[in-house]
Amino acid sequence: MTYTRPDPDHDAVCASQHRHLLVTAPPGAGKTHLCARVAGVLADELATGSSRQDIVGARVLLLTFSNQARAQLEAETRQLLSPEQRQRVEVSNYHALALRAVRAHRRALGLPLQAQLVSHRVREHVLKERAGPAYRRLDRAHRSALPDLAEFRFPAFRDLRTPAPDDLTQLLAVIDDEHQAGRYTFGDLGALFWRLLEQHPVLHQAFIDRYPMVIADEHQDASALQDALVRRLAPRKLIILADDLQLIHGWRGASSQRLEQHRFDCDEEFELTTPHRWHAQPDVGAWMMEVRHRLLQHPPQVITPPAGLVIVEPPAGHGFNGLKYPTLQQVRTALRAGARRVAVLASTNEAVRELRTYLTKEGMSCRQSLGGASFDDAHDEIEALRGAASPAAASQLVEQLAALFPGWPRQKVEQVQNRITADGVKLKGSAPDTRAVLEPLQALYQIGTHRSYAVLAAMIEVLREQGHLSPYDRTVRGVRRTAAQTAHLDDIDAVLAVHAEHAGHDAATRTSDDGPGLFVSTIHNAKGKEFDAVIVVDASARHFSIDLDRRRLFYVALTRARSRWVFIAATGTTSPLLAMLR
Repeated sequence: MTYTRPDPDHDAVCASQHRHLLVTAPPGAGKTHLCARVAGVLADELATGSSRQDIVGARVLLLTFSNQARAQLEAETRQLLSPEQRQRVEVSNYHALALRAVRAHRRALGLPLQAQLVSHRVREHVLKERAGPAYRRLDRAHRSALPDLAEFRFPAFRDLRTPAPDDLTQLLAVIDDEHQAGRYTFGDLGALFWRLLEQHPVLHQAFIDRYPMVIADEHQDASALQDALVRRLAPRKLIILADDLQLIHGWRGASSQRLEQHRFDCDEEFELTTPHRWHAQPDVGAWMMEVRHRLLQHPPQVITPPAGLVIVEPPAGHGFNGLKYPTLQQVRTALRAGARRVAVLASTNEAVRELRTYLTKEGMSCRQSLGGASFDDAHDEIEALRGAASPAAASQLVEQLAALFPGWPRQKVEQVQNRITADGVKLKGSAPDTRAVLEPLQALYQIGTHRSYAVLAAMIEVLREQGHLSPYDRTVRGVRRTAAQTAHLDDIDAVLAVHAEHAGHDAATRTSDDGPGLFVSTIHNAKGKEFDAVIVVDASARHFSIDLDRRRLFYVALTRARSRWVFIAATGTTSPLLAMLR
């Protein structure tokens, strides 16, 4: 193996002989590179080991969260590791790992052989229909936990998001029925995997033998169950890479307490301090590390802000609308300066929808990623409708339509959703624009879910006629094309087969998420991604106070950029955190 950018912090991690390591890994510190490098070192240990723990077929398990992070780790391992080492390293994310285990052992779990994945929206509709009172009593915090509801069957994994005991019992009973019918969501997979390990000691031992060494990346985002899984699967080596200052998913069950427990349990702790991302700009790297220290409330040191730092304060009095034109100006400035990847980030989904619509109207082409809507997204949602009841299918298509048209007011979306019933859609008394969207949905009740593409295409035309713009032209074209070419088909499998042909063609022509373009996203959805320039819109005290959670969100936004950082906030509203940049 040939290593670039030598780093004594990396060397120390690779050389450690302790079993349990905790590595604090700030953004830009070469964490992906380190993960691949450590995986190679451990793979060599597996190849030369002679203890009874060295089982034939054992793997170093390199775990992360998102598909994109997994792809980045896979690319790094291909570049750094020899073919022999790569055979002993398995890169995965939690959902993919659990999905393979659940599918391979469906009989042991009592699941039908024809079990299928359904979307969270379909599951939520089922819970609403079959556990109505318990569902309606859930507040906003509890509803945020609905995707992970199956985990709460185990008392050890319950937290503040857990519904009241009686409500939880009713909701879990519905999920049990869904599992018996062969329907589970991605959020169920971790709980099913844990149940497999709990109920079948032989299988548990088999997984331990296969994964005696585990590297857990971005572990500050781990839920209680995910943390328990890595501890349970790593009898010989466990390396946790995390950064408490990037913990912005507390509403999903992440907790700094778990990192503190690893800090207490670990045999050795490391901190990465060399800014690899800015290796050619040491002054920028030093500035970024000092800003990090300030956000952690360490005593400040003198710093020199980089030339790429820009703080824009348009006049107050025009609300969020007053921030849109300065945003457009900064996007154009970044592109003229040579930025290939530009991200416009906001704190809320509503702000993102407004910015996408505005920039699209101004002729800017927004890329179809980072929480946007791609043709594959549309296909996955429609495939999940296979066998779904008509109300669930209708509700899900409306949400897909809303994703395609971010400027369609959320109030209108809810008006349409509220008129979807078990027997059809309620047209009587609806406003003309709402009625026009509802009418195509009748086909789902009259014909079936194999007409989902046709229904979605019809609703797209309705919104276009009403003057709404979609920044996702390729997705819209794909939906319309599939609808036209499947009009004569009466089976959803045949419809999806047509999509597969389109997907193969689109994959050859579609640029990757790592390619150039303009991205508009929430800060949460931009986590883990990199851009040449980042423009944070509405960097006000309202969104970025000195509260720890707000400091974390600010830090994540700041560290997405390589060379240009723009913060826009109306005069008199700027966040106090901006003072830490200078």
